[in-house]
Amino acid sequence: MDWYSTKHSRYEEGREKIAALDLECVLNQLTAPVKTGGYEWSQKDARKALKDYREFLTDTLKLEIDFHKERARDARTRPSKAVGIVWHTHILFTEKYFEDCNTIFGRYLHHAPQVPTPVTG
Repeated sequence: MDWYSTKHSRYEEGREKIAALDLECVLNQLTAPVKTGGYEWSQKDARKALKDYREFLTDTLKLEIDFHKERARDARTRPSKAVGIVWHTHILFTEKYFEDCNTIFGRYLHHAPQVPTPVTG
């Protein structure tokens, strides 16, 4: 198999795995009441954010495949605020997140949040 076919095959396999992820626990957390640790998002908003999260994972996978040698550990797009919350929520289910990362990326996908510059004044 040539270089392009190998990359394309890995990408397609990853997309299928991302599409098949069971994120019901994340959906339940996003739509749960605040008093139980949820976010009280509507089903519609939560499902849209989960769709966007899957796209984020797909984009991250593509970057990792395309830039494997140069920056494999830092190849990711910057998520929107809603996708960031979904990602944080997924991470809270530690064993599941670890398994999902291993299935998709073959390793744990670390989260490196952007920290705002402190305001001095």
